[in-house]
Amino acid sequence: MLNFAINNGAVDRRYEAIAKNQHTTIPLKRQYPKMDLIGQRYGRLVVVEELPIHQGGKTYRKFKCLCDCGNYTEVFMSNLRSGYTKSCGCLLKDVLKETARKPLYNGRKYKTEDLIGQLFGRLTVLQEAPPQNIPKW
Repeated sequence: MLNFAINNGAVDRRYEAIAKNQHTTIPLKRQYPKMDLIGQRYGRLVVVEELPIHQGGKTYRKFKCLCDCGNYTEVFMSNLRSGYTKSCGCLLKDVLKETARKPLYNGRKYKTEDLIGQLFGRLTVLQEAPPQNIPKW
């Protein structure tokens, strides 16, 4: 015997359908039209062709892309559209080269703010303390 769920005095219709062996199918996933990404640019990448990948019963959309440097790379659609992947790896190399050319801040490794003359409660900064040699463990 099936127990029926009662919502505000009314019997839930799904349980009635189950009791009468009238199973209904509910679409679980909304189907969207496929986006054609071929020829579109994402960062330094231009989409050349689509490479469908089937893993564990699911289909993932993967694209072969041509980078501005001339290399080909395979990228998932989600990474292209979100901006997570912008190049074949050459962008990171270029960014690292640019940051390596920048000078340090007055010979220091990190940028420091000039605090001389500022008030912190009743204390006023008069001068900068010399760096301390703290042993690294």
